[in-house]
Amino acid sequence: SHSYPIFCIFCLGSETVFHYCAAEGNVDVLKEVLSHLHGGQIQLAVNKQSKTGWSPLIVAASKGHLETVKVGFNSQV
Repeated sequence: SHSYPIFCIFCLGSETVFHYCAAEGNVDVLKEVLSHLHGGQIQLAVNKQSKTGWSPLIVAASKGHLETVKVGFNSQV
């Protein structure tokens, strides 16, 4: 188990690993990373806005990655 802050270690600019998973539609990596977070962290992660104001869920939806959107929304429930 790593204790790295997930919101900082993957940040490049203001995008996170979640933005990259959303842009590429990489559901497997998204699920793996989400499995290590608790509910509050997941909600922050999938709603974190980049410098352009886009959250990972909006990025995924704009790219047509519906499975990625479903994973993001289902993880928050």
